[in-house]
Amino acid sequence: MQTTINASRGPDAARLALKLVAENYGTLCRDVVQTLVKHGRQTLQELRYLSKLPTEALRTALIVLIQQNCVSVYLHTNEHDRRTEQLYEADLSRMLQILRMPRFIDFARKEYSEQEDWGGTAVLVVQTLLHHGRLRLSQLPYALQSMDESAEVVSPRALLHAVKSLVNAHLIERVPPCTLPPPAMILHPAHAKKKKNSAAPKPGTEEEAQFQREQAKEKERQDFQAVRFNLRNDEASLQTFEMPPKEEDKEEEEGDVRGAGLSSQKKRGPAAAAPALQPAAKRGKLVAVKHEDGSTLQNIFAINHNNNHGPIALWRVNYDEFNRRFRNQEILKSAGVQFDAATQRVFKALLAVAAAKEAKHSVQDAHSASVTLDEVTKYLKQQQQQGGSTGGSILPDGEVLPPVTKDTTYKALNTLFIADYISDPYGREFHADLQFALGMIRQTQILAVITQRFGETARRIWYMLHIEKQLEQKAIAEKAMVPNIEAREALYAMLKDGYVGLQDIPKNNDRAPSKTFYTWRAALGAASTRLATEMYRSAGNLIARLQSEAAVKPELTEMIEMVSSGKMDRSQLNVAAVAKFKAVTQVLQTSLIKLDLQMALFNDM
Repeated sequence: MQTTINASRGPDAARLALKLVAENYGTLCRDVVQTLVKHGRQTLQELRYLSKLPTEALRTALIVLIQQNCVSVYLHTNEHDRRTEQLYEADLSRMLQILRMPRFIDFARKEYSEQEDWGGTAVLVVQTLLHHGRLRLSQLPYALQSMDESAEVVSPRALLHAVKSLVNAHLIERVPPCTLPPPAMILHPAHAKKKKNSAAPKPGTEEEAQFQREQAKEKERQDFQAVRFNLRNDEASLQTFEMPPKEEDKEEEEGDVRGAGLSSQKKRGPAAAAPALQPAAKRGKLVAVKHEDGSTLQNIFAINHNNNHGPIALWRVNYDEFNRRFRNQEILKSAGVQFDAATQRVFKALLAVAAAKEAKHSVQDAHSASVTLDEVTKYLKQQQQQGGSTGGSILPDGEVLPPVTKDTTYKALNTLFIADYISDPYGREFHADLQFALGMIRQTQILAVITQRFGETARRIWYMLHIEKQLEQKAIAEKAMVPNIEAREALYAMLKDGYVGLQDIPKNNDRAPSKTFYTWRAALGAASTRLATEMYRSAGNLIARLQSEAAVKPELTEMIEMVSSGKMDRSQLNVAAVAKFKAVTQVLQTSLIKLDLQMALFNDM
């Protein structure tokens, strides 16, 4: 069962994903992912046959990969005998974003820095979910303790506020259940069957049965999207923190503080899952953190298995929402060069209001959700009351921000509309043209790469071709005001690296070169795909260099780990060798993190 990979996620992206999986989860998981990438969606039997792995080893690797959201699971129904089977598919997108996890944590830390009561807990929740992959809410308290052993006091109310805030901000989401049908195959346009008409299929035909099956599958996906950011099934778990614990539970929790184990039969709920989540040093020991209102950390998310609220869902970090926030930041940074502070303020409000409506849409949509003038004005006034953008204030450069009114908001929106950054599709509703804004950012990056690699002449030629669409070599040299030889050298150098294209237009059917026109073109999409491929290759080379540095000096790496764990005295280390090793690895890791932001700009936004 073959699947199609996005054009920007070709072999170089797959190689990078395999390196990341091998580094983080081991070579066994890498072998399973490699088989799934090569052969597409597979059943367990097919995967066991193709991977040549023992059954137990294959199951163990799949459990790890599914837990870490690197493999998606679907329920496929055979149309002939109605037999159901599980399908496994490698999720390259989430694997490639392993590099972006530090950026996710840093964004959460900045986002919740002003929340003194529960901001730090929200950051710890994001960090814990990134580490464990997916968790039930009832498992969060134990996972938090295993992540941060120094923070022994965790407020139950802070944890409750942190979870609700993250869900409302769409930064964490429900994990799709493994009973969802697989998504439709993405076929190449040349292989897609063209429908002669869009009329409904005739009753009683096979086409009607297929149409109804597809509708049923789509309804299942829509039903999940309706509860993707819903805490309804976990409502009972979230409300238990208001209830004081029973006397026997209090005594049991106090016994846990004194060092008692978790083998008591009175223990219910998440206690049974705690040993599997905690490291060996902390298994059998649980610190009961009491709140001033009498509630404890254990009973905030306690599971009542006898309730009628349905299955308790698993939760994970929503990568799409983080990428949407990063996308908006890059667009606002780019727009800040062209517009004044008042227009930037309105544009930021438009993106923020639209983002709240885009949770169920793809982060790669061409347009944002539509918003009205009243919604943008209301958001700006709320920010003004909270001190986020005070009307009439003076900026550091001396510019005065006007007070927020409907007229000033409309004036700024009109400026953005004239600059093509937003559209007005429904008369009084606006949406941001994300494709145009991101295209401007990508074009700037591509021009910078072309200038550095091929020179200023090549940059001028590429930009002119991008505007003129298609020109012959002689016309290019004349318009760019460069000698014909210099234009030819620049064009063929860019053609070799894939940044421009060459098309032949024959006068006759014999396609003789002397009777053929040769025109050049520079497409932004093709250049973006080429640059994205080079970024994946460069990231793979950086990881290989990091692994090589560690392999060349294994003794030094082992000694550094022993010093970090306290098993060895720091004075026994070679200070000069350690400083050199850390300097090299720090440069490589910093370059990798910076490169990841560019990969996100060209692939995940």
